[in-house]
Amino acid sequence: MRDRGRLTRRGQLAVLAPAALAVVGLPAAIRAQDPGFDPVARLVYAVEYARDPQISPNGEWIAYVHRFADRTEDRWHAEIVLTRSDGSDRETLTSGPDDRSPRFSATGDRLAYVSHAGGFWEIRVLSLATRRRADLAAGSSPIGSMAWAPVGDRIAFLRHGSDPDTRVHLYVASVSSGRVRQLTSTGFPVAALPLDTRLAWTPDGAALLFSADPDPRDAPGEASVETPSGGESVRGIPFRIEGDVLEIPSSGGAVRRLTSWAGPEDDPTASPDGRRFAFVSAGPARAGRPGRALRVLERSGGALPRSLLERGGLDVRRPAWAPDGRQLFAIVEGGGGARLALIGLDGSDRTLADGLGGGPTATAGSASFSISADSANPRFAATAVVDGSPGEILVGSRRRGDLPRRVTWINDDLDRGARIAFEQVTVAPDTPAWALSPADGAGADLPAILAIHGGCGSTYTAGFDLELAAFAAAGHVVLALDPEGSADVVLAAADTLAARPGPASRELALLERGGDGMLARDALGRSDAFRGAVVHRPPGCRVDAPGPDEPTVTAPLLILDAPAHPFDEPPAALVARLRRTLDGLRAGNRD
Repeated sequence: MRDRGRLTRRGQLAVLAPAALAVVGLPAAIRAQDPGFDPVARLVYAVEYARDPQISPNGEWIAYVHRFADRTEDRWHAEIVLTRSDGSDRETLTSGPDDRSPRFSATGDRLAYVSHAGGFWEIRVLSLATRRRADLAAGSSPIGSMAWAPVGDRIAFLRHGSDPDTRVHLYVASVSSGRVRQLTSTGFPVAALPLDTRLAWTPDGAALLFSADPDPRDAPGEASVETPSGGESVRGIPFRIEGDVLEIPSSGGAVRRLTSWAGPEDDPTASPDGRRFAFVSAGPARAGRPGRALRVLERSGGALPRSLLERGGLDVRRPAWAPDGRQLFAIVEGGGGARLALIGLDGSDRTLADGLGGGPTATAGSASFSISADSANPRFAATAVVDGSPGEILVGSRRRGDLPRRVTWINDDLDRGARIAFEQVTVAPDTPAWALSPADGAGADLPAILAIHGGCGSTYTAGFDLELAAFAAAGHVVLALDPEGSADVVLAAADTLAARPGPASRELALLERGGDGMLARDALGRSDAFRGAVVHRPPGCRVDAPGPDEPTVTAPLLILDAPAHPFDEPPAALVARLRRTLDGLRAGNRD
């Protein structure tokens, strides 16, 4: 049931703790059907998601994206919903089918969002007082990141250029006049500017910060780019461009490079006084994988960045300055979980909310948040997995003792009697893992799937994962973990499952997601514990031919191309891929 009515429930937060048991269920009406119903399809079409929560400057309202699978149209429907920050007075503002990126104006009286309908992309600006709408920048090419100016009525955004220049460019639109100005051009020296790159205005609205690869060798034409310290090496790291923080005047002009160290520097955000900016760059490695550290640097240049949070195994994402400039809010991932942290300029670190996540996947980077403009006690809105429900919204503040509260219940019509259990287990030191199984079934008597992350792209965090939940709903015990490239950890996890009573020891299959299949082949070649394996290969990963020293694989191995995100394929295609995955995992059954 798609509830569009007023929300009246209140309650203290019950977020998913790493060692807790969480549940998500199928609607009761589904379970009442004949025993032959498809649990994979039913789960895909039943679960709904709240994403990208944006809290108004005064902290009184929250706009977010409500997304669900539309079976009739075979697409993921997305609409913008507005609710008070206490969860009351919920209103669906748009009709979709693909509305995203809600953003409040600095004064809080207007809401901009990206709409994709009828083959066209445009920015729509809605007056919250009159509900009148202005449309900007209509075109056939996709629109990505978007940000309101802190003063005035301008909106910065990214979109693909037109042929023959199909690269992503930066634009600024005036809401009052409708005029759109392109700040970057064909000669702009940016070889790689992703469509979802974060855009950050300076407080005076005079410039924009963003991250890109400004290698002039990969871009035609000429343009002026200034580099700090003349591009010399810093801390012994040779100068190498892979993604730097850039600054460009909002009225157009020369680009200034603010960082130029080896490795990507991204997620920039200017301090409230405009003197400094925070950003994320490569941090200490753990098991060969570099983390993401939070750093602060003077915009004027000439100094080394100051590290605020830099520990092995931690990924910092989306930092945002508190309005008083004394602290930063940021998502911190590590130890298999994601949390919202308050980080001081002295390096202090305090958790404001645990169990962050959102959307249909438990990979890193799925959570999001925003903060209000109250300098005394800014409030936040964040997505989290609450009682097993994916992507609900929490509201809280930085005041000590102010516990975050849940303000959405979009999956409350799911039958709690048809549960999928979720709990943390231990398979190896410093390797968190999560077990999913039908809570009303005899988990010890079910076949098992070991789901591992292969290493391309993001890693796993604790949270709801639609694909793994679907496998559990189909009658499997699923153990999910990120072995960080270690086949030894994979085999240790197989031993954990093999020790379970019942047939799991002879009905164990391996699923590698987010990888090129090398880890699965290594595990299959070193152990006969698996009856077969399936690899979900994302874009950019490929399977090389086995080398002469690699072990021989005799178990069935199926390679399936998969999108980077479940929302990147129609629901019917997702269901078909999951069904084919289950068929492949069952292919080597020895019984």
